[in-house]
Amino acid sequence: MKKAKPKPPTAEERDSTAFELVSRSMRDAVLPSKIEAALYGAAARIPGVRYEPAAADLGRRRGVTLYRVENGYLRSEILIDPRTYAYLGFRAIAVKDHREPGLLPLKRGQITGWGALTASSFVPKPGGRG
Repeated sequence: MKKAKPKPPTAEERDSTAFELVSRSMRDAVLPSKIEAALYGAAARIPGVRYEPAAADLGRRRGVTLYRVENGYLRSEILIDPRTYAYLGFRAIAVKDHREPGLLPLKRGQITGWGALTASSFVPKPGGRG
């Protein structure tokens, strides 16, 4: 019996995954400013990514956002300091009501994730403090 070949990802799935990888890379690691800049540039080239000049993070710091609407209902955002271009955080918000089998329904405007980076530093070795 032949195994079915996996279906190749759609363009939407590829673009969504690319944006998620950029977002997670910035959220989960302290990166040199040149790497952050390269990631912003990469994110801006992903189809469907948009820029918004006014945003605020959880600490009410002013920022700008790169965002993409995923699957037609969930806006995923990367929040950035407009002066230093430092990563401030992320947010995910429903842009329309959405129901999916096995998941709780989402209402337009509902925030599904939000986080802020308030401090970071490089350390000389694993487990060290900056």
